[in-house]
Amino acid sequence: MVFQDGGRVAIRIRLGAEFYNGTTRNGITSKRYGSYSGSFMFINR
Repeated sequence: MVFQDGGRVAIRIRLGAEFYNGTTRNGITSKRYGSYSGSFMFINR
């Protein structure tokens, strides 16, 4: 999916975690983040 064309994605809603680790994948870097009440993840269909 590319931003200009749009498209559908599938996600799964999850409970929050005490912390979220940072990572680098596919050229994108995220930083460690503290506790949060909810989260989601992308799933393959």
